[in-house]
Amino acid sequence: MSVLCSLRGAITPTDIEKLTVRLKSLCGQGADVDYHERAYIQPKATRTGATVNLRTQHHYKSNEFQLNLLGPVRVGDDDIKYDASVQTIIETKTGENVAEFMDALGLQFSHEFRRTGVKYMYGDVETSVTRVYKVGTGNTTSSEELIDENFIVEVSSVGTREKVKEVRHFADQLQPLVTFQL
Repeated sequence: MSVLCSLRGAITPTDIEKLTVRLKSLCGQGADVDYHERAYIQPKATRTGATVNLRTQHHYKSNEFQLNLLGPVRVGDDDIKYDASVQTIIETKTGENVAEFMDALGLQFSHEFRRTGVKYMYGDVETSVTRVYKVGTGNTTSSEELIDENFIVEVSSVGTREKVKEVRHFADQLQPLVTFQL
């Protein structure tokens, strides 16, 4: 089973150009990101143990659909503290009827949003710089509302817990422009 190691931070629009220059010098040209994400949760009556988060993603550019199962976020085990958050992840490609599938499983819709921006790759480490929009009724881009003027910066890698060091090392190269949090 894979784990997602990640750090998240934010950057103001006035500093975005500096961050873009730094990321291009480290990673090369970025790739556009544009996807709609819906989050689902288990109904309270059926929850047992740790909360599991199920998310569907529709990537507009490639018209691909994906289902992600995310375990609880951990920042350490026993007496070991991690340098990045860690959570179990299972990812799979799906068809466009994934929302109906989630409903058929009896999962409750929680929230949805759209993320647009750029992602950069440095080996196995992905850095996304995106803005988040609240999706209104009808899932059309005309009904979206920008949640915050700032950009979200996420440095992540999927693999084993050993990826935490790679994520932290890369995130350190983006400071002080971005202050990351666990």
